[in-house]
Amino acid sequence: MVYCEKYLLKEIVEIQSGYSMRGSIPEDPEGQIAIVQMKDVKQESGINWNSLVRIRQVSKREPRYLEKGDVVFSGRGTTIFAAPVTIEPGKVVASPQFFILIPMKGINAVFLSWFINSNIAQRYFWKHAGGSSIINVNRNVLENLLVPVPSSKDVNAFSNLIQAIYTENELHNKLINKRNRLMEIILTNSMENE
Repeated sequence: MVYCEKYLLKEIVEIQSGYSMRGSIPEDPEGQIAIVQMKDVKQESGINWNSLVRIRQVSKREPRYLEKGDVVFSGRGTTIFAAPVTIEPGKVVASPQFFILIPMKGINAVFLSWFINSNIAQRYFWKHAGGSSIINVNRNVLENLLVPVPSSKDVNAFSNLIQAIYTENELHNKLINKRNRLMEIILTNSMENE
């Protein structure tokens, strides 16, 4: 049996808003900063680091860059999800649509993301967030999410299992895509040979 202490999210993470910008994102291939946008993050596979666009710094103050162990959280739109930062990304910021969760020492980002994406947390968000078909999880609702935190030994085991599940899902999706592509090729060839 796994023993968990329960904490409000605000007790175990620091919550910050994404990098503030006015208007559309000013893309610049020569920019020194990369930005994580909604299109770059999927609940099933996490952050696609290869799809990030580059920007120039838009404010005079130095932004807080994402770090390994952070979690990006999206609570706006049709889906609510979190994704862990599992690499040292360098000069990367999250767009204003995200909250950045900075876990306190001993809180595992992979486990925390998994829990936020779990049915338990999702029911909480849908019950307490504003909106109907387009949802909006405000900071107060996010801060008051009750999170079970297993012991460090157990959370490492959970995190390894979660990572294995993510890898398995990714491989499964690649296999499905390859089979679909194969079916398209077979169909195209059969149509051309008629």
